[in-house]
Amino acid sequence: MRKSRLIKLLCILMSVLVVSGLFGCKPRETYVFKSTEYDKSFDDSGRVNLVQNNSYGKGFTAANNESTPVFTDLADDGYSPYITQAALHYNKTQTSTPIWTIMQHHATYSLAQEEYCEPAKRPIGKNKDGIDLLEYKWSTPGSVVTVIPSQRSIELTSLCSNEYSKDNNHDGIRDGVDYMERPSGSKWVHLILTSTFLDPRSAGASKVKLIDAEKIEFEVDFTLTKHDVYGVMDNSRAAQFSLYLQVYSSNSVDSTGGLTNFFWLGLRLFDTRYSFNTYGTPREFSYDKDSKAWMYTPRSQDVIGNSGEALEIGREYHVKYDIISVAKKALEDIQNAPENPMFTHTTFEELTISDFNIGWEMTNVADASIKMKDFGLWMTPAAKSEK
Repeated sequence: MRKSRLIKLLCILMSVLVVSGLFGCKPRETYVFKSTEYDKSFDDSGRVNLVQNNSYGKGFTAANNESTPVFTDLADDGYSPYITQAALHYNKTQTSTPIWTIMQHHATYSLAQEEYCEPAKRPIGKNKDGIDLLEYKWSTPGSVVTVIPSQRSIELTSLCSNEYSKDNNHDGIRDGVDYMERPSGSKWVHLILTSTFLDPRSAGASKVKLIDAEKIEFEVDFTLTKHDVYGVMDNSRAAQFSLYLQVYSSNSVDSTGGLTNFFWLGLRLFDTRYSFNTYGTPREFSYDKDSKAWMYTPRSQDVIGNSGEALEIGREYHVKYDIISVAKKALEDIQNAPENPMFTHTTFEELTISDFNIGWEMTNVADASIKMKDFGLWMTPAAKSEK
């Protein structure tokens, strides 16, 4: 009898040790990457989130389509390990295809480089099952991307005090001390997220008709966590954080024959050129020579919904802004522009949205960081008339 009890006791002890990992069992991964438990595609009011994978759980593609750095002096020392594309996963066994791309136009250091593409991990708490939740951080000398999938949050940090400085000891890493002002009119550093809108109600639908929506609301909680300036401030040098939507025309006359078939709708959250971005540009719309497209930017104080005061570092702001009415006004103004009028045959019913980007454009010697939570573009479908 005693022997039987002893065997049972040993079995119980062994099972406890196995569960606790003392017999070689590895701890469970803290984030279930194949799960969508942290993503929000619908809400209680019937809205549809056109931004897919807003927990960023499938990882990222690090890409640099415009890969020439602003300053190319490091190449003179033989330092040029610039890689244009790589996958950024949370662990080495992850195989999911990223939906998001991190673009680093004209930066010196790429997140795609082997020494930067492995994230640092830090526990921040536990989920309901007692499993650790992690913060993941990818870093280069010029940029930092911090993600907490369980909180649907991402922080983009651009460190242009390093990007726009010299490498005095010639070790391939800029020193962040001897600053180089970016020549006016030259290229500048970008750190932006890009993706494509998808309507989860219909498989593979990447272009969303504006006419099918009663509202399409840009919604996000964001916090300016850093803004340190080291260079001269004027209208040609700034730190700017914006969402840019590409609004397309499906009109056969306005979208063929080599014509630019979209305009930019910019929603600017932060721009140091203005006391509070009263207008994103001197006018509400302007012509972008590089993309040969119009850019339409409503007042930032309307987007953020405050009275026009400067953003406070460390304060969280909630944005909820409907793009439908401003897209209608943008189309009308672009059609009637005194120079380069476009989409003169297009009606509002022929407008769609598909691609977008959000993040930093840095033309000044400055370090800046914004943290975003629950990023979405929420569509309230238009009511269908009954026949």
